[in-house]
Amino acid sequence: MAAPRYGSPLKRAVTFYIPLTVMVGATLFPFYWMVITSIRPDSELYNVKMNPFFTLHPTLNHFYYLFELTMFPRWAWNTLFIAVVSTAISLVCGLLAGYALARLQFRWAPALGTVIFIT
Repeated sequence: MAAPRYGSPLKRAVTFYIPLTVMVGATLFPFYWMVITSIRPDSELYNVKMNPFFTLHPTLNHFYYLFELTMFPRWAWNTLFIAVVSTAISLVCGLLAGYALARLQFRWAPALGTVIFIT
């Protein structure tokens, strides 16, 4: 049995590998930009004549400022706590409402259940 033929290597590169490389690059570039910007010192950050794609003197001063001189850890904890509690409340209410709607038998019960589910 012969192996399936997928076309020439040039066609495969143009139709698959080049678009894949562009998509991966476009997807990962914002993360690269965030990392470079976070480790760049202020003197390089505000200098428009510097190359914006890499830094010459990386520093962790921005992280020190964020975690030691602001209340960011507490704000992050509060945000996480509120997200978990509100998700738990919504889940409990949704489970109770779903059970009640499944048990009720009236004319518009299936349509009402579908509308609530979609919403």
